[in-house]
Amino acid sequence: MAILTADNLTKQYTKHKKSVLAVDHFTYQFQPGKLYAILGESGAGKTTLLSILGGLEKPSDGQLYFEDRELSGMKDRELSQWRKNKIGFIFQSSALCQNLSALENVMLPILAAGIPRMEARQRAEALLDSVGLSERADFLPQELSGGEKQRIAFIRAIANDPELILADEPTGNLDEKNEKLLFERLSALAKEGRCVIIVSHNPQILHYADCKIVLSSGRRLGADG
Repeated sequence: MAILTADNLTKQYTKHKKSVLAVDHFTYQFQPGKLYAILGESGAGKTTLLSILGGLEKPSDGQLYFEDRELSGMKDRELSQWRKNKIGFIFQSSALCQNLSALENVMLPILAAGIPRMEARQRAEALLDSVGLSERADFLPQELSGGEKQRIAFIRAIANDPELILADEPTGNLDEKNEKLLFERLSALAKEGRCVIIVSHNPQILHYADCKIVLSSGRRLGADG
């Protein structure tokens, strides 16, 4: 059974008084246990599509289903609750809270899920240790390198064991070693049963992807897998 179903998703908006079709009747079924790579040139609609799939943007037309539940007509509060419970986001920029330490940033989604503070702290410390950043626990984002911030963004995204992981250029700030480690971690999460969808220009993703989706001008040209 598909975990996420896109049915003729379309996103149209106006830019500089011109109509732009960012996503053009995108239809696809995403399965649990697979890592999907969404590829295409800049401006192809990849990030817009990812935002729609994650409920951050609403489509102009079409439907989106999570398992058998339609999301397109949900109110903002319902969508927010769904995202909190079901999705882990990794953004192109790390999107860390600048006034919180590395540890506090990782604790944030865990606390939001209702986990007691002590347990949330212990879970966050273990996650920081898993990416070699225990010694940076008390550092603010501005005191961290770009690669360190991106690793923290990754563990924050998986802190609540989400069923669906959406990543927009997650390796952009990583060196070759940590890029490989991140792709390996995301691939392992897919093999454990999550659905992982990644937008990337990095050709290395093709070594890890189970399925490749190519977009051009918002339209799916094809899919492999």
